[in-house]
Amino acid sequence: MCRKRAFAKWRALIEQTQPEPEPILTDLICWLEANAPRTERLALVHGAYRTGNVLVDDDRVSAVLDWELQVIGDPMY
Repeated sequence: MCRKRAFAKWRALIEQTQPEPEPILTDLICWLEANAPRTERLALVHGAYRTGNVLVDDDRVSAVLDWELQVIGDPMY
């Protein structure tokens, strides 16, 4: 996910759940925006990896499930 979209998403979620801005969350988002590492390349990233989201057949992953949190982002995400 584009960093700007990711930060905007988190800002919106915080605003929806907080009646007043929480200074520590505001400071954190500002720090993350200023210090986020640069991405060399983009890839489709699953976003919710856990053992319950994969199907295994003969000791090999045969499918990855639960893609609603997918993003375009750094493959190391």
